[in-house]
Amino acid sequence: MLRTVNGTTHESFRDACLALGLLEDDNIHRQTLQEACISQSPQQLRNLFAILHTQICPSNPTELWEEFCHEMSGDYAHQTDVTEEAAKNMALINLEDIIASIDGTSLENHSLPVPTRQADERKDKEYSRETNYSCEDQGRIADANVKKLTPEQSVIYNDFTQKIQNGQSGLCFLDAPGGCGKTFFIETILASQRAKGSIAIATASTGLAATLLPGGRTVHSTFKVPLYIINSETPSCSIKKGTALSRVLQDASVLIIDEATLLHRKVIEAIDTTLKDIRSSSEVMGGLLTLLCGDFHQILPVIRQGTRANIVDACIKSSSL
Repeated sequence: MLRTVNGTTHESFRDACLALGLLEDDNIHRQTLQEACISQSPQQLRNLFAILHTQICPSNPTELWEEFCHEMSGDYAHQTDVTEEAAKNMALINLEDIIASIDGTSLENHSLPVPTRQADERKDKEYSRETNYSCEDQGRIADANVKKLTPEQSVIYNDFTQKIQNGQSGLCFLDAPGGCGKTFFIETILASQRAKGSIAIATASTGLAATLLPGGRTVHSTFKVPLYIINSETPSCSIKKGTALSRVLQDASVLIIDEATLLHRKVIEAIDTTLKDIRSSSEVMGGLLTLLCGDFHQILPVIRQGTRANIVDACIKSSSL
């Protein structure tokens, strides 16, 4: 029996592997959470828990949840007329939203309990995520940031926001070497649009770059980019019409892709194909004004055993778009 170790038959192959020492146990994750419980709020604990499960993948996620669910749901438990089970469910909903914002997956993908959501909440989760901004707060951010823009940034900002206001489409590129204030500039554009109640989608090619943008997610998570897309002759993304995500893309006023120079051109082409389908438009990016940002002096697309010619061909500059 493959599940039998030293005469003991375990319930799962994972438990057997743990007994054999083939997998790391969760003691280090448990100690991390125990220390965090001393000083961090329930919301901070849920953020930490989400990071552990998206970046490290503990061996027994359910056991960790059951051990720390009381601490992670403490803020909900203190609300009036909220039972312990309801508080745990609310914590799970928030945890699932955090994980979805990191890697686009659900709790089920991480072997964690699935929360009970209202039907309309499940349907509109993606849409609410992009529209749940305070117009007043975003307006204050935009006004404060605009005053701090350099003369060159102001020219670009005014030109680009005018394009948005006029409903223009197109694919723009912002050549932004390190230290030129690119992230601040992007934040200003995002805030200016969200202040009007418009949907401004913030994405980046890497997780680290995405975390620097308010409401930012990776390109692959946002557009459900297939894993082996570079091998596809007709690349497209896994987004169906009629879904909440497709509604977000239909109603968006602007799309920003940071560190775009790292992306394989087929990723951009797949996004273009998908947006044309979802928005029922033959224009570039389906008529959605798109701003690509990056620096070609930094890292270009990584091609396994690729020659210089292969790397050049993979760059977005080589795309027909």
